[in-house]
Amino acid sequence: MSSRMTSNPSTQAPGAVPFDRLADQYDHWFDTGRGSRLFQIELEAIRDLLAGAPRPWLEVGVGTGRTAAALGFDEGVDPCAAALALAKRRGIRVRPGRGEALPFADGSFGVTMLMVTLCFLEEPLLSLKECRRVLQDDGCLIVGFVPKDSRWGRAYIRKGAAGHPFYFVARFYTVREVIRLGEQAGFRMDRANSTLFEAVEGPLAETTTFRAGALRGAGFVALRLSSIAPRGGEAVADREGGLRHSQSVAGGTDAACAAGARGLLGGQGAGMTCASIRQETAQARILTVFLHEYCSTCRPSGGRSSALPRTRCGSPSASSPSIS
Repeated sequence: MSSRMTSNPSTQAPGAVPFDRLADQYDHWFDTGRGSRLFQIELEAIRDLLAGAPRPWLEVGVGTGRTAAALGFDEGVDPCAAALALAKRRGIRVRPGRGEALPFADGSFGVTMLMVTLCFLEEPLLSLKECRRVLQDDGCLIVGFVPKDSRWGRAYIRKGAAGHPFYFVARFYTVREVIRLGEQAGFRMDRANSTLFEAVEGPLAETTTFRAGALRGAGFVALRLSSIAPRGGEAVADREGGLRHSQSVAGGTDAACAAGARGLLGGQGAGMTCASIRQETAQARILTVFLHEYCSTCRPSGGRSSALPRTRCGSPSASSPSIS
């Protein structure tokens, strides 16, 4: 796929308008007591997923640069001129642009990140494909978001319906919806962290703790995604609704993975293979996320998950990423 080097968005997406108009107000929220605490809690969930990721790092939807500066990102892109001016003051190299048409060459970055940005994108799938295009082959995409079906997500949706200046243009997603978008863009999930299990208006935890996995009830979830398709390509759904992905993902056998499917899904995964994972249940989709990564049969040499405990298909380790 040829490089896309669009330096300026032709139009501003609706989700970007309030951030351009209210950039200073938005940025000031991070200096409030509760805003600062929430920011630190979310940062730690993201920071853990960045460990060992190759440079350079790009934040898509960098806004005023708070997150990028705190996590040591190299560059940021955003359609809002007022927000970019603040990000530049924080030492971030910035460029105007939209997630749907990133102004960078193919394979430019080791990390792309969407930090509470997905819900404001006009075309989220196209933006994820663009994130894949500008990633190096060994790079990763980090997505931090508020799940639609969490207490925090429902509260923000209510605020948006009441005319909140930012949330009224937001469109929230469940964890499964975000993973599905990632699959369609050519990604698979490597790891996840969850935090903000507190009540929306209640006191926040004194320590910045998070839990591994994409867990039910979390008000903030961070996913680390890596590629399962060539740059510019996508995973292709087969006629039965399965997900067909590259055989190069793992060196294991279909028989081993079918056994793993039956074990992981309590017998509901019978007949599943590496090449075509039938979507019998909601959990079946998750098999495409971690089966190979945590199976000693499929990945005997380790690969991306070499630092994690090895196990056999059908007997997943407690350290495997969970989605509940």
